[in-house]
Amino acid sequence: MTTCKETKGFLNAYVDGELDSAGSLAVETHIRACASCLSDVENLHALASAIENGSLRFKAPARLTRNVQGAIRAANPLRPGVQFSIGAGPAFWHQPF
Repeated sequence: MTTCKETKGFLNAYVDGELDSAGSLAVETHIRACASCLSDVENLHALASAIENGSLRFKAPARLTRNVQGAIRAANPLRPGVQFSIGAGPAFWHQPF
């Protein structure tokens, strides 16, 4: 049986589905008997869900958007036509047609 210290080191990978079957089985066996680690897994699942559904995202203030766009243009002077937009989701690069 694994200890809490050993298991806690794998919880993020477990929740993200990154462990092989043996690693997943070890975590699942441990959390069946450990309320503390089970609570950690539940909290990580809730966090992953909040990130996925967008409830932790926000619209960047206009000033920040302008500053970021200016920094990108300054860092990429050879690509004057590239535009950058910041929204509620991931950032997107746009190449004008």
